[in-house]
Amino acid sequence: MLGWFVVISIASGDEPVKVGDVRTLATWRSSIGGVDWIDGLLERGLAKFESGNGYPTRFSTTAAAALPLIANGKPPAHGDFPVHGDDYFMPAGWIGDFTAYVERITACRPTDPLVIEVWDQS
Repeated sequence: MLGWFVVISIASGDEPVKVGDVRTLATWRSSIGGVDWIDGLLERGLAKFESGNGYPTRFSTTAAAALPLIANGKPPAHGDFPVHGDDYFMPAGWIGDFTAYVERITACRPTDPLVIEVWDQS
């Protein structure tokens, strides 16, 4: 599969993100263009590249910058192209397995530091 696994979590120093622990706010899978929204945050100075090479790549941001992007109960939409693999097909703009922890998200203050990790799924 060509795409990404995205995890948004409450920051806790340099500790690695553990998907599903009490700091996890949202997770989802997307096709190739599914992390373009992070580029938008970077360009506007609302996020910062911290480290990584896709396994994962880690960014820092704030709740005010990232959480409105998933406030409608969906990850940010994106456009890309369909992907045909040996045993799968992903339509353009594919998003799957979205999980949001609404209670945790609503408890965040706008200035709370967050971590966005993206894992290359190729």
